[in-house]
Amino acid sequence: MPLLAHPHIDVKVAVHPVDADLIVEVLQDSPNSQIASSTGTGQISGYDLNDVVVFRAFDKSGHELIPQTQIYGVRNMNFSPHTVLSADIQEQQMIGDIRKELAMQVTMYLIALGRHSAK
Repeated sequence: MPLLAHPHIDVKVAVHPVDADLIVEVLQDSPNSQIASSTGTGQISGYDLNDVVVFRAFDKSGHELIPQTQIYGVRNMNFSPHTVLSADIQEQQMIGDIRKELAMQVTMYLIALGRHSAK
């Protein structure tokens, strides 16, 4: 099953670790939001969304190939206090986008590792 559909990225996810060439271990995944702005009446009108992921990668024999690494994604979200319901939907979509970005960042580390080991 491909992790990402891209013609130049050949990364696949193995269902069983014994079938994998490389193990990526996610040590921490911490999505978070903070109030970024509010109206004069104290209603929230913006959030800063972020997600911090700490991961490492090692080969089948347990040799660490990518040491513990921290990556993060950030989005700023502003909305009208009158559209709170749609703001919740927008927040979930932005968190989904951050997660895709983080998956791409991990993939780029794996590509760089593959290029480095090919030399």
